[in-house]
Amino acid sequence: MRTSPHALTIITAAAATLLASSCANPFGNPETEPSATASSTAAPDSGTEEAPTDAASDAAAEETAAELAVPHSWLAATSEEWPSTEGFASYNAVSTQDDQCHLLNEVPDFLGHAADITRAAWGGFGQSPDNPEAYRHICQFHSPDNYAGTIALIQGSTPDEIQEFIDDFLDQPDIPEQDNDVMSLEVDGVEMHALQRWYPTNPSPHGEFQAIFHDSEADAVAYLEVNSLYDDDFDNYSHELIAEDLISILRSTGD
Repeated sequence: MRTSPHALTIITAAAATLLASSCANPFGNPETEPSATASSTAAPDSGTEEAPTDAASDAAAEETAAELAVPHSWLAATSEEWPSTEGFASYNAVSTQDDQCHLLNEVPDFLGHAADITRAAWGGFGQSPDNPEAYRHICQFHSPDNYAGTIALIQGSTPDEIQEFIDDFLDQPDIPEQDNDVMSLEVDGVEMHALQRWYPTNPSPHGEFQAIFHDSEADAVAYLEVNSLYDDDFDNYSHELIAEDLISILRSTGD
């Protein structure tokens, strides 16, 4: 395992729980109704068009959901790199100047503002921080005067490890320092989980959104967080929009 005098533990407030914990929850709006599709009443000479059956709609939704996965390139690059990182054998996510983000080359715009990747980090996950098959790879990004955020891959070595992570994400009640609104929702036939968080006791900016996607075949979770939002951007974002943004990232970087 290489050493570096520049190694540091990432402890930014917005991502502190994600970066410092293993199985514990790393995270610390109007929903759009599905658009109705009108069926045509003009029938061709050969017969009448029939609207899709419920079974056909369900099958199409399942096919759409099945197409979404954590990109193989993420899994392959991170699993190869993880054992040689400074964060190996540590639950605290550690970054060095040499660490590169293996999830994105460029950050998509959020809320109309461009952002840049600022650092990448690695940390253990699950029952043991030195498990070569379980880890977190975290990439942080920043849009000056607009927001900061995180895109991360959480790789488990067992389904139970990942399920505990998801259960913790969904179980986030309000506390005096946080107003938390967690929900599960379906977006384009994909089950997603999303959080809206407001920090009532913090000076502005104090809004945050998070979303996760569970890839059960890979025992992995993709995580997106956009934090440090001012009031207007917080009001213009939503559970559904951050879920859509995460789906878009996975599809655009998919294999």
